[in-house]
This record gives sequence, structure tokens and C-alpha cells, in this order.
Amino acid sequence: MKRRYAIFAVTFVVSLLIGIQVVEVVDANPLSMGLPNQGEFSVTIETPSNNTIFKKSNIPLNFIVNYTEQWNLYPYWCRIASIASIDVYLDGNLSIQHTSNQVDYYLNGTKTTYTILDGPSNYSDWLNQTSPGEHMLNVTANFSVQYHGNLMSWSEQEVTSKIVYFIVEPQVASASPIPSSPTDLLSNSMALIAVVFVIVILVVVSVSLVYFRRRKDKP
Repeated sequence: MKRRYAIFAVTFVVSLLIGIQVVEVVDANPLSMGLPNQGEFSVTIETPSNNTIFKKSNIPLNFIVNYTEQWNLYPYWCRIASIASIDVYLDGNLSIQHTSNQVDYYLNGTKTTYTILDGPSNYSDWLNQTSPGEHMLNVTANFSVQYHGNLMSWSEQEVTSKIVYFIVEPQVASASPIPSSPTDLLSNSMALIAVVFVIVILVVVSVSLVYFRRRKDKP
């Protein structure tokens, strides 16, 4: 009997030590609880498509920020996520920034802010005054994620981004005809009259020479 109690006590102590060790490991690395830790969010750029060629400098930008199916693998009680900001970079420079209540546009170092009521899931913007040549577009979504477990809660910042490349062709200026001024029209008219006058004189002189030559040849 005493031996059974001893075995039970040893088994209990060993189990307790193993449980404490597991808790310590979880505390050190919360995501080791078996929850997914990447690929929960996605950015899809609809326009411009990758390697698209544009003839105009104003480029339409349409993209979607969404939760993936992997995010739905979490138990409903253990996660809350919100979009902290969405940053749009053109050639490495911040061009547009969306936050929960506003959107900021950056153009030639000037920031313009617009207030929005509801944050959309589908975003539509314009990349204005894009110079000719190849460009890199980077849309980065920054998420604030809070996890809740039975023994603890913690928060993390997660980032997902999408990059596409596009080309803007050089702008070709169309040649427009230059309207003639009244002075030019008058000069052209005078020149035409002078040419016609010279031709008339030559015709008269030629006819006169022929006429007088025939009269001279008559007996």
C-alpha cells in the first residue's frame, strides 16, 4: 500500500513539473500553442497589374486588404485584429497612407489629408504625375493583433505587403498647326499677286513679239 502511495506521489510530482515546463515554454513563445502565425492577411492589387504599360501619367490604383482562411483557423475567442495603417509606396517613397479615419496623400513633399467615415475593404486611389519610365508600387498593410488565451493575453504587429511593377511611356507632344497672323496672310497675298502680275506681263510680251514678227514677215 505504501508503495502505491509512493508511486502516485512520484507520478504526480513528475506531471506537475512537466506542466510547469510547458507553461514556461508557452510564456516564452505564445505562438507555440499551435495557432497559425503567418499568412493571416493578404493584399491584392487589382490595378495596376504587374508589368502593365501606361500612356498617361495618372495611374488608377485599386487594391483589397483582406483576412485569409488561415486567419479563420483561430478559435473565435482568441484573436482580434484591426488595420493600423495602409501605406502605399511609389519607388520607395510614401505616396498614400490610409488610417482608420483618414487618408493622407503625399505629392512633391506636400501632404493633403481627407477625413473618411468608414474604412473600406476595397481601396481606390490615383497615382498622380507619375514620371515616364519603370516604377515599383508597394502596398503595405499594418495590422494590430490581440490574442487571448486561457492563461494570458498578448498583442503583436503584423505586416503584409504586395509589390507590382509598371511602366509609363514618355509623353509625345502632338504637333498643332500654328494659325497664320493677318500680317502673314497679307504678305502671302501680295506675293501671289506679284507672281500673277509677272506672268501676265510675260504673256503680253510674248504675244506682242509674235504679233509684230508676223506683220514684219508679211509682204
